[in-house]
Amino acid sequence: MQTNLHNLNDNLDDEERDILESYERGEWTEKGKTTLADLQKAASLRPFLSKDFYVVLPDEDVHRLQNRAKKQGISLQELVAAIIHSSLEHEEISQ
Repeated sequence: MQTNLHNLNDNLDDEERDILESYERGEWTEKGKTTLADLQKAASLRPFLSKDFYVVLPDEDVHRLQNRAKKQGISLQELVAAIIHSSLEHEEISQ
């Protein structure tokens, strides 16, 4: 299933390229219909669920995190959030 997105491949990072190639192989399936009400509810809850922030990391650390996220089948953001959460939970238990 080739898409016209294929010629954008040069502008993608490794994770984005993997996702595109997976889509083109037909590995994505529909999980039901999302309604406008569903999206509005999710958008209204987002400020209470998480906050965005910016962090600068050494390139080597970013590459290691990207590799670990890819192996676990999750996004880089999910991995970083899980590591931070786990560290904070461990810190609270240790006190």
